[in-house]
Amino acid sequence: MAKKATKKQQVEEEELEYEEVEAKKGLEEIISESRYLVLGIAGAIALVILGFVGYRYLKASQNTEAQELMVEAPYFYERDSLAYAIDGQGEFMGFSEISEEFNGTKAADQANYYSGVISLRQGNPDAAIDYLNKVPTTNSMLDPMKYIALANAYAALGDFDASAKNFEKASKLPNETEHTTPHLLLKAGETYELAGNDSKALSLYQSIKKTYPEIAQTLQIEKYLARLGE
Repeated sequence: MAKKATKKQQVEEEELEYEEVEAKKGLEEIISESRYLVLGIAGAIALVILGFVGYRYLKASQNTEAQELMVEAPYFYERDSLAYAIDGQGEFMGFSEISEEFNGTKAADQANYYSGVISLRQGNPDAAIDYLNKVPTTNSMLDPMKYIALANAYAALGDFDASAKNFEKASKLPNETEHTTPHLLLKAGETYELAGNDSKALSLYQSIKKTYPEIAQTLQIEKYLARLGE
């Protein structure tokens, strides 16, 4: 016949049951809190993704609108109606206004480039530099055009070192090719000479001769090397 549990044993068993219940409740609370935490993080990530998608959709929509509004500006530019091209006419916006109202769109990037070139042609290289520096480098054919324009703007200000550096940047974008790179490197070398940096100019002339030997002959690179004592 089984012995009756002593009072002490009963107390210990009750305490053990209580601890198990409390542990189970604690585990359930942790799981519940973790679930809410995970859901919260997931919700935050979803909001970020939705925000990014929404931003891209907004920019795409704005870009379409901007392209429609500045459709006449390139024609004004081609006809040398520079004031209309940069300021607009009637319902059509000019490059300057597109740049301000549609910041962050491809249309604004194009508008900043054109505004920079127009400012330079109007004799305002400082404004040209401000506009051109707003154009991002995007590994496209706009990149070398941007840096060539910057090089010309700095040259107009007499900053030949900055000008040469921009010609050098242009020579490598979007890729180095025999059609553009040696010609732009030569221009950079000539501008480094104007800046008084003959060693840098010589280095570029030597690079043209070594990397593009056929083009170097066409460019008469030996003449430039001889001028610097090479």
